[in-house]
Amino acid sequence: MVRVFRSLGGERRFRGFEFVSAKDYAPKSSDPDYIKKSDVPWLERFAQDGGKVIISGNVRMMEVPLEMQALRQCGFLVFFFERKWNEWDFFQKCALVLFYWERIARKIKRGKTGKFWRVPNHFREDGDLSVCPGRY
Repeated sequence: MVRVFRSLGGERRFRGFEFVSAKDYAPKSSDPDYIKKSDVPWLERFAQDGGKVIISGNVRMMEVPLEMQALRQCGFLVFFFERKWNEWDFFQKCALVLFYWERIARKIKRGKTGKFWRVPNHFREDGDLSVCPGRY
């Protein structure tokens, strides 16, 4: 999905944003910071590289205390999706992010890191991001 948003990077509404994948920061099994089935190492690497925002399709991340702790300690601005996200196909997921992009971008531009937001799993005009306390 990152490739889709990178290709949109030249469009006015996407300028000023850089899209990177968690895979770009994930350690290999031979790396000293590698932890099997953990997102903590790539989160820490991303933060060390100056990363500020996480838009995560990993809805299970909210149920992993060490990963939630890493998100908080790194001070990220985090966007999660509702659990039904896992049932959707690639095109539906891209469409949902595009539908909510302006609202996501506004939150990012305000620069209030350390906040967690939940993106609804519907396409209603009156839908808005809700504050996510870290679990829902």
